Amino acid sequence: RYLALAIWITMLSVILAFFGVLNKEPVTNSVVAIVISVAEIIGFAVFTPPVIAKVAIYHLFVQGCQISLSGVYFYFFTDGPEQYPAGPHFSDAFYVLSFGLVDSVSRLSGVVVYNWGFKHFRYRTIFALCTAAYLVVNLGNVTYCLRWNIKYLGISDPLYVLSLRALDGLIGQINLMPAILLVSHLCPKGKEATIYSLIAANLALGNAIGKYNGTLVLHKLGIHPRGKVGEGSQFDNLWIAALIAAVANATHIVTLPFLVPDARPDEKLPESMLVHKTRAMSYGGQAESNPNPNRPLISQDSIEEEGVAAAAAAAAVALSSESLGGGEQQQHITTTTTQLNHDQQHYKPKRR
Repeated sequence: RYLALAIWITMLSVILAFFGVLNKEPVTNSVVAIVISVAEIIGFAVFTPPVIAKVAIYHLFVQGCQISLSGVYFYFFTDGPEQYPAGPHFSDAFYVLSFGLVDSVSRLSGVVVYNWGFKHFRYRTIFALCTAAYLVVNLGNVTYCLRWNIKYLGISDPLYVLSLRALDGLIGQINLMPAILLVSHLCPKGKEATIYSLIAANLALGNAIGKYNGTLVLHKLGIHPRGKVGEGSQFDNLWIAALIAAVANATHIVTLPFLVPDARPDEKLPESMLVHKTRAMSYGGQAESNPNPNRPLISQDSIEEEGVAAAAAAAAVALSSESLGGGEQQQHITTTTTQLNHDQQHYKPKRR
């Protein structure tokens, strides 16, 4: 089942990458991305237990709704007076170094804040609070796109933008910690690398879908900056794109009661929820009989099968990342899944 799902995700990733490379029409790419997401939802629903499928669908929905505007923001912040007279006019070095430094520090702070005040909250509560906080921060992006921080608030661009960036990183890390723990709890014994790789591939594919959706929004609003002289009019509708991105990023909150388990990060999910009925445990929690007590229910053959599935899922992660053109996040996911696959291949069940 997991091997079939890994092959299915790999095929979907190849199709998405194919359209991303050969087709430059944003509408077509976005439609293909939506079809791919529906196909992936069907795959998880068919090949994985319900709790794993629901969490995978939730993460796919979250990533797909995160409309990316990063390329446009680069020109918005770094265009000079000749290109965009009313812009912030950040230097390239300041934009890259300061944003990266603030993001790193805020994420380290997020780990501390999570362990201090959120680790005993339920998954749904944490995700809901972070989504609401994200909405407020993302609406702040609308204000600097309209230049209200200068006109009405009297706050300089570096201070205002870096403050929003710090809050974004802080909230993102608080939201990421329980998400990682939830994925860890979803991994049945003996299938850790496979499940983690499949969900990582699902995240990478969802991230690609979000970027295609962002391209479609920018295309429809006529936002195509290129760093040319006198392109300030390109940013007239940027606040609309930022508003759409802020609202879209919060829409997944309605799925929390249906897709995320009602549990806490410090609780383990019941094993009966994580294993297919064709394996050692059924969905209903009834243990299957073992005709040969000297042979473990998880055999060496099944371990080798799961190792192949993990390798295929890791390939799906790489293909999904390639459709995005790389990126640190995708490289980190690929490295992690490769290491997990290595551990999976060296796992040997204990025989009594």
